[in-house]
Amino acid sequence: MAKKTVSDLPSKEKCKKWLESKGFTDVKPAKNQKCDLIARKDDKIYFIEVKYSSKEKGEFFGTVMLTEMYQAIKNKNNYLFLICRGCSDNINGWFFNLFTVENFIKYCTLTTPIFHYRIGQDEDKGLSVPKFGKRVILASECLIENMWKDFQKWKIEFKTGEKNEK
Repeated sequence: MAKKTVSDLPSKEKCKKWLESKGFTDVKPAKNQKCDLIARKDDKIYFIEVKYSSKEKGEFFGTVMLTEMYQAIKNKNNYLFLICRGCSDNINGWFFNLFTVENFIKYCTLTTPIFHYRIGQDEDKGLSVPKFGKRVILASECLIENMWKDFQKWKIEFKTGEKNEK
């Protein structure tokens, strides 16, 4: 079975062109950063997180990882979110909107923290637990219980309109 990959590379290429049309230079993919692109404008370096929608119209919907949001709030002056949609080769058929961190947060909600899973499968369809890296946090019943309790507290403490600002 061929490995299925979903690439957002074409959208990032369109974002690069659009950003350049808005005065950004040196637009390039971010490596080992909590963002998708790095660009320069007015002698300032920007970290840009791209959120691409394959829907032709309607609401934009997606996820932002906590690591991205944390990086964003700690770099408010040079971190941007760029939403885009389109599928044609012609950039004029695309929609782009650039947000500051403060503006983008207005559109975000916390649902639940997520877990990632990885299950190895050999040629005989046998399943195996992969070798996880040293830096990962392994899921456990204890971790899940503690996270759930904390999440329930957050829902009460930070519900709309209450304690959402420092």
